[in-house]
Amino acid sequence: MRFRDIATFQLRTRLVHGPGSLEFLPKELKSLGVKRPWIITDQGIEKAGILAQVTDLLEKNGFAFGVFKDVGHTASVEDSIQSWNGAVAWSADGIIAVGGGTVLVLGKATGAMMGTGKSIREYAWEMPERSIPVIAIPTTAGSGAEVNPNMPMVDKEHKIKLTVTSPECYPKVAILDPFLLKTLPYFQAICSGVDALTHSIEACWTTFGTPLTDTLALGGMKILMNNLRTACRTDDIEAKDACLLGSAMANMACQNTKLGFVHGLARNVQTLFNVTYGVTIGVMLTPVMEFNVSAAPERFSAMAEAMGVARRDIPLRVHAEAAVSQVKTLLADLEFPRRFEPEQVDRNAIPKMVKMVYARASDRYLTDEELEQIPVEGYAPSPNLRKATYQDLISLYEKAMEGWKI
Repeated sequence: MRFRDIATFQLRTRLVHGPGSLEFLPKELKSLGVKRPWIITDQGIEKAGILAQVTDLLEKNGFAFGVFKDVGHTASVEDSIQSWNGAVAWSADGIIAVGGGTVLVLGKATGAMMGTGKSIREYAWEMPERSIPVIAIPTTAGSGAEVNPNMPMVDKEHKIKLTVTSPECYPKVAILDPFLLKTLPYFQAICSGVDALTHSIEACWTTFGTPLTDTLALGGMKILMNNLRTACRTDDIEAKDACLLGSAMANMACQNTKLGFVHGLARNVQTLFNVTYGVTIGVMLTPVMEFNVSAAPERFSAMAEAMGVARRDIPLRVHAEAAVSQVKTLLADLEFPRRFEPEQVDRNAIPKMVKMVYARASDRYLTDEELEQIPVEGYAPSPNLRKATYQDLISLYEKAMEGWKI
């Protein structure tokens, strides 16, 4: 596979997983010295009865707690600051984040702001130095946010998507209980699952990959490909349990390898348009896979094997392309959207979104006028193994508007 001269790998989150593992929450709080937890969740989690499971468990074990549940569809700087204000008023000494990726991101952001006493905006291009303890309890098998320190958020005021991160912002504990996935609506389940699968795929084609990250990425990929259909469509707890672990493994890999053009392009769609995060990822996945396969046939061949396609006596390129076919088949089986609809995404915004990719090298917020002046010569900044020009990225967005066929 591939090596760098010097590579790093980090993971600081304790995993508690398996059916019924939510019951360990009080024990984990006590081990962290948390006495006044601040719960962050959303109204969907409340309606599903999951919030009540958490609060009943805390009350039974003598914990007082505060609750913030006004979390929007997309993680935003504004929501994180609102949560922080509530946590300060509650004098919280720990965070319990219960929900999907948006909730988990806001949980980490609130923990960082409680630890530093500063707004997350002040860390747009720096790393928070401290965080109070965060326990992450995912209710989707997708984002993997429970095992990483990253906090991608939309700043509505400045109309930009930023990612704050710091080694101090890993959740101290992640509780992976598949029973909490039972009420997840089908569309949310497939969006989350495809996001997790994309993490494992992108971890295989960046310049930061190592044999360690390959093992996690390919292992998580195999689990997800084998279980996503059943986990999304049925109440099969074993399949849901498997997908939670597969999602965590995928994110353990990609947080160390970084991400390529799927996430790099999808983030701009989400910043400018009201498109579900998982949809932006899944729609960009196929065009970027097709773009990358020629540059990394050995890696795509390894992915094809993880997806269940034996090599046998077929040419390397044919076997590599089987990985793309397997993903298309899965997406079709799940009835996942194959393109951005014109009423969702304005095609005229494609040049702006490409410039936003180039602008990621900037160390500050850019106005629309400054963004317009961003130079687009050479390759776009990204650890994606195959480099891309301005016209390459225009083409990838165009293909995402057109869709694909099996």
